[in-house]
Amino acid sequence: MPETRKPIERAVAKIELERINLVLPHPHLLIGGLAVQQYYSARVSQDIDLVCDFKVAQTILRKLYPSKDWKVEDSKNDEYRPSYRIHHKVEDVGTIIFGPKISEREPYRHLDWRKLEAGAKPFKGLKNDLENILVPAAHALAYAKMISFLCRQSPDSNVAADLQDFCDLTNHEEFSVALFYDLLRQSRAADELITTFRKKVSSFPNIAEASCLHSISELYHASKPKLDIASGRSQKCRIYLGAPHRNIAKNNKLKAALSRAGFLIKLPYDEVAKNGLEKGITDPRRIRDICISAIDISEIILVDLDTYGLDTAWEIGYAEGMKKRIIGYNEDIFLTTDKRHINRRSYSENFMHGWTKRQVCNDLEEVLKRIRGRTVYMCGSFSNSLTDNKTKDALAKSAINVIYPKDHLVKQQALPRDYPLSDRGETNRLLEQCDILLVTLPRYGMDSSWQIGYATALKKKIIGWMREDDERESVKGSFWDHWMHGWKSKPHVVGITDLIAFATGIAAQMKKNG
Repeated sequence: MPETRKPIERAVAKIELERINLVLPHPHLLIGGLAVQQYYSARVSQDIDLVCDFKVAQTILRKLYPSKDWKVEDSKNDEYRPSYRIHHKVEDVGTIIFGPKISEREPYRHLDWRKLEAGAKPFKGLKNDLENILVPAAHALAYAKMISFLCRQSPDSNVAADLQDFCDLTNHEEFSVALFYDLLRQSRAADELITTFRKKVSSFPNIAEASCLHSISELYHASKPKLDIASGRSQKCRIYLGAPHRNIAKNNKLKAALSRAGFLIKLPYDEVAKNGLEKGITDPRRIRDICISAIDISEIILVDLDTYGLDTAWEIGYAEGMKKRIIGYNEDIFLTTDKRHINRRSYSENFMHGWTKRQVCNDLEEVLKRIRGRTVYMCGSFSNSLTDNKTKDALAKSAINVIYPKDHLVKQQALPRDYPLSDRGETNRLLEQCDILLVTLPRYGMDSSWQIGYATALKKKIIGWMREDDERESVKGSFWDHWMHGWKSKPHVVGITDLIAFATGIAAQMKKNG
């Protein structure tokens, strides 16, 4: 006889989410503990907290839990705030708790479900992503948990659970401090929420201190606190600063502030000088090796979002491929959407990219010889046609497989900044599967620079293919336009105070996790 397994309630809930996904007419938000589990697996919850209208909730119950097979009880007996406990009448499949957030009821104060949809991604099911069940981005879910923490009265265990969820989400690598504060400001009650949070959180010091936001002044403290440098939380944590070398004053200012907080800062031009620039090191390849070594030994890569260019884009890709923590930094929140000119230098001028003559092919026949029998990933600007049909046929006959990332986008959006995170994840997965990264030369952009860096970290073979020069020497865009860089999921902060606090929190988590 087969062994009888006792149902695990969390697993039961995930199975039911897959069934619900099939009957939903369009994507809906999932909040609560199951959503938090997408970011922090230790979170225990079996409640299905789906945001939907009353009609959709009743459709789910009618189609999935017909009365002839299922017993459905509403423990609250409230159509606006239901909590259905569902049991099968014969089979022991465990308890299903379906607590939809009915959209017809009065809205949560300071919480707009529509704002939580920005950046939401499909729930990861047992086998596939559930396209009709969306989990808010880490910063948005953290904001929802903060509101829940403030609104909940009892019992204390539920209040503490909301705060714990908030802290765990703030510590996740996809949490964005800047976007979290954007939601806070958009509530038009930021001062009230901060004051109330500060008062209530004081009753849970052990939980609150676990958040990397704990040292940020306004959320936890009425006045700016002095960061606890002496505790050694950030001691020996190394930060590599990815920024243009010409920004000497700004880079030195960041270095001084972070050094005072106990971090060891790796500035590229400092590293080169220490390794013998004064003795005559001018070889770009040697300088590149020194910078790569500095990234390799650093725990955190800090990127100046206001000014970074093609070489730093390569460094971000390389660092992500090496599994480093990456933080973006702005001096001014109003600069986060400003567009700026980015110089599109010829490939050979991007010294961090490591091009050599033997990597560059000047004609199609040479390309075909190098890719024969291999899986090839085409790297180049989506705004240009990478190849014509005749050339595509020739590449397909020589290679085992030729991957054109644009063909794998779920939906062609007007702007790269609008591409969903799932598209970025898919293109990265395809890049990881390739043998050769084939880059169109002589000019390419910020996203291609990132991919070359990522491929370098993964030790992929990189070949350049000299094509017709589009002669554009610069483009204009903000960091949001560099969709391959992943700023929708990477943390980015505004101002040195928040930067130090966030980096200190990350360093503490790294130390705790060994």
